[in-house]
Amino acid sequence: MSANSGGYLYALLEAELTPYSIRPDAITVTGPDLWMPGKALSVMTLLFHELATNAAKYGSLSCERGHLAISWKFNEAHQTWDILWKESGGPTVSEPTHLGFGSMLLSRALTHELGGMAERTFCPEGVNIRLSVPARFVNEAPELNRKPWSLTCHNSHVPAEDQKRDIDLRNAHVLIVEDQMLIAMEIEDILADHGVTGICTAATASEAKKLILSSTLHVAVLDINLGEENVLEVAAILRKKSVPFIFTTGYTGHDMIPAEFSDVPVIHKPYTASVLIRNLQAVLA
Repeated sequence: MSANSGGYLYALLEAELTPYSIRPDAITVTGPDLWMPGKALSVMTLLFHELATNAAKYGSLSCERGHLAISWKFNEAHQTWDILWKESGGPTVSEPTHLGFGSMLLSRALTHELGGMAERTFCPEGVNIRLSVPARFVNEAPELNRKPWSLTCHNSHVPAEDQKRDIDLRNAHVLIVEDQMLIAMEIEDILADHGVTGICTAATASEAKKLILSSTLHVAVLDINLGEENVLEVAAILRKKSVPFIFTTGYTGHDMIPAEFSDVPVIHKPYTASVLIRNLQAVLA
């Protein structure tokens, strides 16, 4: 699934929710598989990542008895696909007193990027969220391309060796080079969730070069597709300074990566938080 060309909703949900499925019936998904082009897919990836993370931290996926139900259907009257995210069985829910990153992302991303709408209701038994995506950004997948929903059940306990790797990452100073603001914010949020405080972000290659010269860095996340600029110049500088890095991309091929960087890990958008963290830990090691 490529964030630039598009991808299927079921595959996106599987990527985001698999790390939080602690028992076979913890998550149910109902609806026809949908194809979304790159822009819509990127926005929905950010939203579902944030919703899944919050559910695992504070909501229905934070306890053994909790349940998450996701369903969607076409709204003829408004010409939208309405996606309902419904949590139940978790801790008692109350409306937050301040807006965090997730709240701002939910209220602004869908409206600003796609002209859609997001509604959130705080019920005592769990939060309910409705995401309305304009029909022009969604195509219903043909029957032949549809796959049955399946989710691998994961243990909720973090192995001791993973905890040790997280401690190492907390001390790292990380450079993010990403020209899409929402994706950059998501990476910052993932790193912050893992205790990283030394984060600097650049939207262009020239900004990145300045940060490399003025900052102490331990590792970097480089978006290969920086518009008209060449991130490989940034990669070359980092290599000279012996700063490890990983590439991210929405394209499936690696033709744009020269042989000198063939050893650099490449992760494809959209990716889960665990994939990003695991690759950063690997290059730091």
